[in-house]
Amino acid sequence: MYTRCVRSAAGERLVVSKGRECGERLNRVMKAKIPLVLDPQPEGGYTVTSSLLPELITEGDTMIEALGNVEDAFCAVVEIYQDRGCSLPSSLFVEDANGPLSVETIVSVP
Repeated sequence: MYTRCVRSAAGERLVVSKGRECGERLNRVMKAKIPLVLDPQPEGGYTVTSSLLPELITEGDTMIEALGNVEDAFCAVVEIYQDRGCSLPSSLFVEDANGPLSVETIVSVP
């Protein structure tokens, strides 16, 4: 079980607990391409947000951990949208989830 923070449309922080089955179900149902911003924190670690989904906010001690937490945070955002009867932005979804996907990533070079 993982606990993630998300932000509501009104800006309030919500803490949502989800098990891994949520992410596994998400992988079978839809593929989304989410623009992310990793913001280094003064105390260490990173906060991850998305301009396309202002409700999505998560964090991690490292970039890898922070990015790994995005799936659970996105799943929580999907549930928030469903509970409110709202649709996710259509630009979020990959047209052919079985086809090639274009992604950008961050790598460290020693």
